[in-house]
Amino acid sequence: MYNNYFDIYSDYERYFCMDNEYFISVIKFKGDGFRKVIPIKTNIKVKTYKLLECSKAVRRLFVGDNIRFGDIICKNIINSGADIIAIKTYIFNVKNIDNSKMEGI
Repeated sequence: MYNNYFDIYSDYERYFCMDNEYFISVIKFKGDGFRKVIPIKTNIKVKTYKLLECSKAVRRLFVGDNIRFGDIICKNIINSGADIIAIKTYIFNVKNIDNSKMEGI
């Protein structure tokens, strides 16, 4: 009986005590009255105990008008080594953008 329980919980730490996770959230646009947001995430995994600090730091950040997939919004957030990147493309002000850059969208 004891051996069965040992086999079940031998990998407990690997499955349930995860040290690192990606930080996924949203960030607001600067000066927008409609509360538009853009989804973001970290490019590498962050320690679990730093996720709340990341959330507090992201609350104070805003982005401009034109954001592309993969744009770095914040480098080295809370000295964790992770960069905050955009995971969706939003282009509102088309007249300020080169047509050569629009090909990848």
